[in-house]
Amino acid sequence: MKLTVNQLLEKAIIANQHNNLDEAERFYQKILEIEPAHLVANNNLAVILQLKDKLDEAEFLYQKIIETQPTHPDANHNLGALKVSQNKIADALPFFKIALEGNSNIEQYWISYIDALVKDNKLEEAETISRKAIKLKPEFIKVHFNLGFILNELKKPKEAEVIYKKTITLKPEFVEAHNNLGLILKDLGRLDEAKSCYEKAIELKPDFAEIYNNLGEVQHLLRENQKAKSCYEKAIALKPNFDQAYNNLGTIFKDLKEYEKAKSCYEKAIELKPDFNTAHSNLDVMLKQNELLLIIKQTIKQDEKNKTDNLISSSKLNINQFTSYRSVESELINKLYKINATPLDKLEKDPRYGNGRSSNYKLFENDCSIIKTVSKDLINIMKQTVKSDIYIMESFFNILSAGSALKRHCHITDFDKFHGLNNQKYSLTYYLSIGDQNCNEPGVLTLYDPEEKILPTEGMIMIFPADRMHSVVYDGKIDRIMIGVNFYSII
Repeated sequence: MKLTVNQLLEKAIIANQHNNLDEAERFYQKILEIEPAHLVANNNLAVILQLKDKLDEAEFLYQKIIETQPTHPDANHNLGALKVSQNKIADALPFFKIALEGNSNIEQYWISYIDALVKDNKLEEAETISRKAIKLKPEFIKVHFNLGFILNELKKPKEAEVIYKKTITLKPEFVEAHNNLGLILKDLGRLDEAKSCYEKAIELKPDFAEIYNNLGEVQHLLRENQKAKSCYEKAIALKPNFDQAYNNLGTIFKDLKEYEKAKSCYEKAIELKPDFNTAHSNLDVMLKQNELLLIIKQTIKQDEKNKTDNLISSSKLNINQFTSYRSVESELINKLYKINATPLDKLEKDPRYGNGRSSNYKLFENDCSIIKTVSKDLINIMKQTVKSDIYIMESFFNILSAGSALKRHCHITDFDKFHGLNNQKYSLTYYLSIGDQNCNEPGVLTLYDPEEKILPTEGMIMIFPADRMHSVVYDGKIDRIMIGVNFYSII
């Protein structure tokens, strides 16, 4: 007995519900043999073809529907989603707009449009559309959630906090909202509140590895190292290839002075993610710190005060600020541009931000002859300035473009504080190119306590105590280039 179109449609829908895509596809094809313009069959078949990655065939069917019904909401939305999957974001946006004009009551239409705007880096427009959707339909939970993410990306954390709390009010069991609220609160420095958010998220979803990692980070900041250690270990147990958790666990072991375990964790993180710059840096810094302590122990006379692990240095050398000059080779600048550098906005937990880039912290280990020459010259200047041998912890370069800045910061770490090394640590800046100084923010180096404002000149070298706070804002049209060094006097 030959099945009718309605009977075939019913079978197709049932097959689809049971995730039997091949059978559903066969029924829809039969419907179209009988009734080629059948809208539901064309649209549903296109969805199946899209799921099966037969994108050209799916697009043909969506276009076929749109030719007869230009404002068909589903066809326009689905074709937009298809374009996004092909990374054709600009092509997708008009289809999402038409879908919403046809039916603004479907949350997924709004979500798809907003997500596409975010992918196209149109965050302000994404915020506007999100607020429009919420005004129309206050119960759109996922739109609230996405708006929280957008606001955080737009550097509006307090507004994001409000939106995430509203999301949780609408859906108290929304695990990701609790997690994201925790991230916001952590960045705002409200660690106990962030901790509560993560604990609630874990209560709702005990097998969520990422949240254990996030909770561990807050516990570490709260100096609850044993609890943080347990969280990282739990995260790794749930997700054995969790490179970030291995890196964080390494830092805990380092703080607990279990250096071999820390080394093993950092190396595992790097094995899982070979380009994991933070793990590389953490491992390198830990090894250098251990080497520095050994050198100091061998140098400082042993007495009752330094028989413990806490090394108390001699009083700070009388250096508040030292200035020198060195001619800048064009070859040096050309070489720096060829060295791999990371965009400032990609740096984690760093005072630098904006439209610039920076090297890793091992610049002086580069085998290039011009780098060796400048490192030799700067090392001699550092030794003469502090009147002792030195140990270089970090050497790097920054290239600042318009809109770059360094927030107020200093280069003293917890390691320095714990071992009493504040008075032996110094920072050097060497200006290779001063960039464009005929602008509102010409790159003035501001030093604090006491406050001094210094407009660098080409070739200027400055050395100042690493505990001295400083900041820079630059908005010139020409790149501003400097080499930085953080080092210790060995006395």
